[in-house]
Amino acid sequence: MPKSYERSKPPLGWPRETDSLCPDCVIEVRDAIVAGTRNIEELLIGGTGEIPARIVEEDGRILIRKECDKHGAFEDVLSIDPKLSQVLEGRF
Repeated sequence: MPKSYERSKPPLGWPRETDSLCPDCVIEVRDAIVAGTRNIEELLIGGTGEIPARIVEEDGRILIRKECDKHGAFEDVLSIDPKLSQVLEGRF
């Protein structure tokens, strides 16, 4: 395992692109695994419910926007204090 000084930092700040999960896909996959209609190993392969997302600052808030081809658009508030978020991200 690399030492902390050997690790690369993720791109921080906003706007930025990132990866996220579709909340509806996550529920569907979880329910299918519990029902036995899907195999849990599918989660190890990856990609299940993964969608691109964009983090932006707007109206004094930090938002994440993402869109699933199957379920449509989602927007969530990540922070109501962009300055505090900037301080916290700076500690990475």
